[in-house]
Amino acid sequence: LIIGGGLSGMSAALEIARSGFEVHLVEKDKHLGGHLRRIHRTLIGVDPQETFRNLEKEILADGRIKVHLNDTVAEVKGYIGNFESTLKSGEKVKHGTVVVATGAVEYEPAEYLFGKNPKVIRQTDLGEMISEKDFKAKSVVIIQCVGSRDEEHPNCSRICCSTAMANALKIRTDHPETSVYVLYRDIRTYGFREGNYNEAARLSVTFLRYDPSSPPKVFEEDGQLVVQVDE
Repeated sequence: LIIGGGLSGMSAALEIARSGFEVHLVEKDKHLGGHLRRIHRTLIGVDPQETFRNLEKEILADGRIKVHLNDTVAEVKGYIGNFESTLKSGEKVKHGTVVVATGAVEYEPAEYLFGKNPKVIRQTDLGEMISEKDFKAKSVVIIQCVGSRDEEHPNCSRICCSTAMANALKIRTDHPETSVYVLYRDIRTYGFREGNYNEAARLSVTFLRYDPSSPPKVFEEDGQLVVQVDE
């Protein structure tokens, strides 16, 4: 039994099925894919949407994998090697092991007018927007380290800088008339991703470093969204 039909859950389902075992893949949404469905680009040359389509196609074609969409696990009884789980739909599933691949919850900031002004969005939302043909933003400001590297969450999220770089490169390549500003504390494009940072600078992405003691301010003025940062 695999709980979660995102990238990890789908990959696990295929590997287990290839080993000759029957798999029940439970996904709470009406589609497989999880967050992968909303990711459109990476810095390592992999097309996330193509990856998703290939995984989904393999899973649906494999007779050893039964997919349960719009469903969740309501109850689990038994012990290792002999479980019986009841799904919310009422179906009972007998299985030997459980793989929990429920993924993560995307952070929703309380700061920077998020949820109050529709122009304040997350990186995932931006990635989807710039994949659409009617993207018309004149300028884009990307604020890094929101919700991380603070007292409550002291660790670096690790993927944010790479995601910002991928979105910034896409905007400047496809929409050179759009200005892009990245407000950061430290740029962490580790390994070969450093080349992407250099490429973004070459494409005139503006990088402005801010001190965490004086973070950027976002406010509305005369009907416009304004971002203020002390360099």
